[in-house]
Amino acid sequence: MNAKNFRENALLLLQHRRVSYDIGKQLEDRKVRAEKYYEIGYDKENGRYILAVIIPWICWYHRYYLISKEEYEWYETAPNMLDLLADECYQANTLSERFIHSDAERDYNPDFYTKLKVSE
Repeated sequence: MNAKNFRENALLLLQHRRVSYDIGKQLEDRKVRAEKYYEIGYDKENGRYILAVIIPWICWYHRYYLISKEEYEWYETAPNMLDLLADECYQANTLSERFIHSDAERDYNPDFYTKLKVSE
């Protein structure tokens, strides 16, 4: 990685950290499914509903995904559907089209995952 790319990645990371702080701070009407490792809420400032999935790792952190108002309402009307959506986002990792942010720097480094692969 050259110096220019390194600077660009560092700036993106700093922006993501700010976004994370803002997301966690701004969520209203939070609903928590602790036994399923996620919570949902409304980001009033940006007018969007958020699914925050807890990622258990060395230090637990959140990945944030966009959801619709209807999906947010599943908490009351169809919690099993919301559980499936949370699991789908968890399984898709950062590749989900809904993914907007992660609290972990490693999620922004594609080399991290390729280094973990076991060679045959």
